[in-house]
Amino acid sequence: MADDDTEDQPELEGRVSKIEAAVDRIEAAITKVVGGAHKDATATTEDHLDESGSVAAEVQRELARRDAETKRQEHEADLGNLKQAVAELREKPPEPPRRRVEKIMGWH
Repeated sequence: MADDDTEDQPELEGRVSKIEAAVDRIEAAITKVVGGAHKDATATTEDHLDESGSVAAEVQRELARRDAETKRQEHEADLGNLKQAVAELREKPPEPPRRRVEKIMGWH
């Protein structure tokens, strides 16, 4: 049995070296395709996390958005009120004059 192990040893080492070479080629190809993008992404993420004003800037943007939305709603409400006022200002037909009898007698 010991003879079988020694005979298979060179064959096994050859297969292992082929597999290692293939793994190295695949790793090189992946590194070429990715091009260190993970390292760049990590650096960018760390930059964003290191920004001390990021939360304050986000709050400012949200407040500015809310203010703009409130102003837009107020403008739409004012515009609706103006349209209603213009509709009320339209000329109405005159009422018929009061008859002289009604005026003298005090009716109505």
